Amino acid sequence: MSSLRRARPNLILVLIAAALVLAAVGIFVWFFEQFPIEGTSLGIDWITLYRSMAGGQARYEPGFINPPWTALMVAPLGLLSMRASWGLLALLTVAVEVASVPRATPRWRTYAGILLLIVSIPTLRHLADGNFEGLVIAGVILSLWAYRRQQVLGLIAGVLLVTAKPQVGGLFVLALGLYVLQRWPRRQWMQAAAGVLVVVVGTLAWMGDDWLRTIRLTPDFGSLMDVSLRAAFNRAGIPTVLYWAALSLILAVTGGIVWRSARTFSREKAGMLTAAALLVAPYSAGNSALTVMAVGIIPLFQKRPRLGLALILLLNSTILIGRDISAYYTTALLLVLWTAQAWWVWRSEIRLTPGGSYPTAAV
Repeated sequence: MSSLRRARPNLILVLIAAALVLAAVGIFVWFFEQFPIEGTSLGIDWITLYRSMAGGQARYEPGFINPPWTALMVAPLGLLSMRASWGLLALLTVAVEVASVPRATPRWRTYAGILLLIVSIPTLRHLADGNFEGLVIAGVILSLWAYRRQQVLGLIAGVLLVTAKPQVGGLFVLALGLYVLQRWPRRQWMQAAAGVLVVVVGTLAWMGDDWLRTIRLTPDFGSLMDVSLRAAFNRAGIPTVLYWAALSLILAVTGGIVWRSARTFSREKAGMLTAAALLVAPYSAGNSALTVMAVGIIPLFQKRPRLGLALILLLNSTILIGRDISAYYTTALLLVLWTAQAWWVWRSEIRLTPGGSYPTAAV
């Protein structure tokens, strides 16, 4: 009888939680179904992306350049209407953002981090456009959790999610792979690598040719949508040799910090890697600054409120920048975010570590 009495309150809590989730889904879907978007730029990304999954069947069309394993994940959204799927995606993104904020002490830093993230201009822009940044954020958080606990299935899922945008998560996955090889037992890292390869190779065999063809046809490379270093240098007419020098410097500093820092894989290190990836990628969009903010800047704010708040204000100030220079501003902002997080990782994991190189802190 006592066990039944204990189970009954738990069941009630589960039912309440399920009801709240369903209510949230209903509210988001209703709002996006009713919100007038005709004659506006609202949903500009999602309208394009939805065409590639309408009816629940993934297919590559111009504008949809996410890899095939992502297409497999998001295709079920196409079973809903364009607006309903947009609303559900927005809800999932907000939920991932809330879950991504570390629980800090004192508690106000947790609540402040959640508030600053979900009402930020990068978040509002992302919700208005409709895109898959929530998948990347979820992938980073899940990968870090799995890495700490040596959880194979969690790592597989995290890597597949974070590579939904290779231009954001590419360097993070390389660093994660290095650390896994160094810290995990051979059997576990081989299982994780095999799991990722099965999905990636299988989906590439299925839709890889279509994916690569769509990438080649994408008109945004080098446009004002492109905030990569290469695009910024090309638009400004800066000599190519200086671009290669800047790219080499970012990669060398980032790689050096990854190699010499602790194998605990802090959130700031992950944020540094995502910022660096956006800078050195052949193409990157400004809305991916949201991942850098969620992954690295909010945790940095919780540890250094003044520095973190200054960076958050810079992220929010993008709304004040004119369209003609917004791409340059975002590129410069990514450089600032990368520098701040690289400095923090160097200070907290290298300079303050006795002996300097190759710390062996517990995972």
